[in-house]
Amino acid sequence: MGHADIHSGFLELPEMSIKLTRILVVGLTLAVAACATTPPPAADLNPPPRKTADAKTQLESGRKY
Repeated sequence: MGHADIHSGFLELPEMSIKLTRILVVGLTLAVAACATTPPPAADLNPPPRKTADAKTQLESGRKY
């Protein structure tokens, strides 16, 4: 193992850390952007209003709706 092997391995470390830093910055930026967006409006969980029965149905059932 010569000096050239040691130096080539040493030079790869800063390049890897730069790539890792870029990935982390992009990930952090996307996470902050996702938190900054407004959440969707809450779903309306109430049932739809009942249809009023027509006159024939009211007469047949004996109920007034």
